[in-house]
Amino acid sequence: MLKLLIIFLAAVAACCGQVPNMRVSYTLFKKNNQFIGTTITESVPGIFNSTQDTIFLIHGYAGNTVVRFNQLVRDAIFDFRNPDDYNVIVVDWTLEASFSYTQARNNVGNVARNLVNFIQWLTSDPTTTTTTTTSITTTTTEQPTMTTTAQPATINVENFHFVGFDLGAHVAGIAGRILQEDSQLVGRITGLSPSGRQWGAGSERLRRDDARYVEVIHTDTFGVLANGIEDPIGDINFYANGGNNQPGCLTHSCCHDRAFELFAASMINPNLIGRGCTSNTQMNLNLCRSGELNLGGVELSKTGLNIYRINTSRRYPFY
Repeated sequence: MLKLLIIFLAAVAACCGQVPNMRVSYTLFKKNNQFIGTTITESVPGIFNSTQDTIFLIHGYAGNTVVRFNQLVRDAIFDFRNPDDYNVIVVDWTLEASFSYTQARNNVGNVARNLVNFIQWLTSDPTTTTTTTTSITTTTTEQPTMTTTAQPATINVENFHFVGFDLGAHVAGIAGRILQEDSQLVGRITGLSPSGRQWGAGSERLRRDDARYVEVIHTDTFGVLANGIEDPIGDINFYANGGNNQPGCLTHSCCHDRAFELFAASMINPNLIGRGCTSNTQMNLNLCRSGELNLGGVELSKTGLNIYRINTSRRYPFY
């Protein structure tokens, strides 16, 4: 019976132009409604602005829409000290993330495909925020007449930024990979302590070529109970305090969460600066001296070395 219901709902979504597979939901936030978002269902809300960058927040294992990762990062993006506005879309895959870790890990690929379906729907929906053009016509006997014409907006995935925490980082990576099969390249992916358990080198984990620019913040990489990945899987990798034993943390969970805490802080404070490393050994020994680069932020591209070490303090703003 449940299977028939799911098939029926999928058919309804297909015929009516709704967001596919509502087991994953998408909620849009803007600066003027950063606390109460708009769930995207049958059409793109009018507050979506195609001329602004779009940031997708993708939670991890056992997460949901109101998990601390989403709230902290969203509020930092819309902080009053940041003049720019963005389309922030929270990806809620609570149901698929709430089983055992192994089952949630196995659901990552399907969630990524759902995200791709959503993006393809978003970029093709004719109700997406329109741009306007104004023309002026005149005659010899009349005053000039101004005519405003609405035109379909163009949404470019190169202006998309996926921010994924834990398993969400791999959702972002797989989605970026699938989009490339349709010649669409996401502008940036930020992996916040990407989950390491069951994500070995041969898996479909986040990779540096999944977007035009991939940044990874490592905060919990050491020990059999570590949650994160130690390998430098991004274009640029920041290892906070060597990638483990975060100041003020007594548990792996605290170290794991420090990744999104640092990322959120980076959007308000420009003083989270890493030093370039020429090797993992240099990074582990805290001997990095090869230039500096700001951690985090929301700019869509950066250039630098593959590995940076950043030493932080125990509490916000962490420098």
